[in-house]
Amino acid sequence: MNSTKSMKIIITKHAIQRREHREPIDKAILVNLVKQLEKQFLLSTRENNKYKISHRNTVAIIQKTDVALILITAYCFEKYDYNIENIPLKISIAIDKANRFKHNGILHKIFRINFLNNKIQCGIIADVTQSENIKDIQQKGNFKYKIVIDSRLFRKFKDIPMENSYLYFNDFKELSNIVHLENEEFMLNIFQRNP
Repeated sequence: MNSTKSMKIIITKHAIQRREHREPIDKAILVNLVKQLEKQFLLSTRENNKYKISHRNTVAIIQKTDVALILITAYCFEKYDYNIENIPLKISIAIDKANRFKHNGILHKIFRINFLNNKIQCGIIADVTQSENIKDIQQKGNFKYKIVIDSRLFRKFKDIPMENSYLYFNDFKELSNIVHLENEEFMLNIFQRNP
């Protein structure tokens, strides 16, 4: 089996600086983070794959190859001074964005215009009867559809009329205070950001 002594640790540009307006993270700090995660989860002995190591909003995505551990992204570890000792992290296979909603009965994508004036996806509308999600299966007798808003975005806005980042419903009219149709695409209504 490989070990980190014989494996390279590669830090991507995205991991160093996730957003243009944020300060870059020192590469040595991220290398040390990968070493800590390797020690705890024995990444070098795992199959080649992308792994998500997370606890709530604190997330690292690491790709393991035959010769390297590649830190694709990491965020919110600064809350813990990049020391994972007291974080109850869990590891799972990372699912690519393209496949994330593959088995969730997706009907429509929801978009919004970001601060750079780019249209980006921020959620989905799904057919509950076609979903393989366990929670959706439990709701099949009660609801036809589900709207899901990106959870991080949901927390940024204070007046989205939903208790959680998802909502089950039966009629599209119920969504008029959340989304609207624009050029045959669902667009998120304009909401006020949290201070």
